[in-house]
Order: sequence, then structure tokens, then C-alpha cells
Amino acid sequence: MTTQARRSLRLPTLLFSLLSATLALSHAASAAESKTEGLNLGLELRASTDSADIGLPIYPGAIQRKEQGEENKGLAMGFWSNSFGFKLAVQKYSSKDSVDAIARVYLDAMSAYGKPLVCEGKKGSAEAVSKGGEMTASKKDKPLNCEDSSPKPGGRLFKVGTENQQRAVSIYPVGERVFIDLVRIDIKH
Repeated sequence: MTTQARRSLRLPTLLFSLLSATLALSHAASAAESKTEGLNLGLELRASTDSADIGLPIYPGAIQRKEQGEENKGLAMGFWSNSFGFKLAVQKYSSKDSVDAIARVYLDAMSAYGKPLVCEGKKGSAEAVSKGGEMTASKKDKPLNCEDSSPKPGGRLFKVGTENQQRAVSIYPVGERVFIDLVRIDIKH
């Protein structure tokens, strides 16, 4: 099987796995609930997103992009049941502006959700540093950290929120352009 064929199977396989896990969790949760309540399930999958899905602005003058071999420029998916929900939204852009100029805009925009983390250093290394990120998490949720994350070479990586409600922005140079990846994850228990 070619590399491109394997890549084209990743998203459907991931979605099927996530849906299967959700259905299993929903079934287990619904067994504990009253029989009169019934089971409510939902699934959303869109190949396009907008700034409302992420909760962050589109950088002025940026153009939406897609990776080589991908058909879509963005992704929004979610599934939910009576006791569990998951939402993921991804947008990708590119700009001719500098990494620093773009970083200033997103640090400011992310501050509406708390103090953003600035992830620096190599992933999993002693230099991996989390700066900022002061946000109160519930007992079922944990504050974000940068332990498993690092920016791409020459870039910046910011996170804000908690493990169950987070936004991340990755900004990095590619040739003469700067790529901007925006991600939002919401998990409800």
C-alpha cells in the first residue's frame, strides 16, 4: 500500500475508533442510568471550520491551507452521549508575516481564556518549559502542561485552558511563509 493510501485511511480509521469507543462508553454509562431516560447519541463531522469553532480569530491576511495529500483545509468533529462528549476543531493557515508578529496576535487572543502557556525546548527534555498557564481546573480536569509538546524549529507553541477544554496554536516557518495551526479540544465527562 502506498504512503498516500495509508494517509487517506488515517482519518476514517481514527473516526471509526473514536466512535466505537464513544458508543462503548455510552452503553456502559447508560446501563447505570435510569431505563426511562433513554440513550442520546450524536455525531458531527465537517470538512470545513470557521473561527467560531476554534474560538480564536483568523490571523489578518492569512490564507487557509491544506497539507499535501489532504483533501480538506480544516476539520470539525464531535460526538456525544448522555454522559460523555468530545469535540475537536482544527484549522490551518499560512501568512507572509513573521512568526513574532503572528505570535503577538494569538497570545493576546488566547488571554481571553486564561494565561496562555508558552511551550519551549524539546519535547520530553529537561529544557521543556511551561511559562504561564494559570487556570483553575476542576477535580475531573487537570491544568495543561508542555511535557508532551514542543514548538517546531523556529516556531512558537501556545496552549490555554485545561486538559478537557483547551486551545493550542502552533506557529512555524516553512520556506518563505509562516504556517499557523489552530486546535480546540473540548471533552465533557
